[in-house]
Amino acid sequence: MSDILVLSFAYTTDGSKWRALRDSCMKHRVPLHVMGINRQHPGPCGFEEATEFLKSRSEEYIVITDSFDVICNRWDEDQLRMLIDSAPNLIMSVEPLVWPVGAPDSYPSRDRYKWRAINGGQYCGRREQVIDM
Repeated sequence: MSDILVLSFAYTTDGSKWRALRDSCMKHRVPLHVMGINRQHPGPCGFEEATEFLKSRSEEYIVITDSFDVICNRWDEDQLRMLIDSAPNLIMSVEPLVWPVGAPDSYPSRDRYKWRAINGGQYCGRREQVIDM
């Protein structure tokens, strides 16, 4: 049993939308758990559902990723542990833009932060850090 859990969300009844993630994770033996299969997105309470799920788990290292536009092209658990252990906090993927283009800008100005917003689909860290997030 691994001390790593990769958590993704596929709130859809159309399994083809996240097939690339599922198949690539199976190929590389990634410990993937997908929430929301054959369900509609629960809105903001999805965060509570994920938090309660993580509280019930024992894995120390957590990766959260998008499902519809992500694939796994390699897997190295030792390297993942080393990256998470070397970071003082969570590791988050960020982008300089927010989707969809033209969305209302409710984020702090770029003068304050390098990035306009956290607009990434991957987060990783120790389980307690992810739960706190």
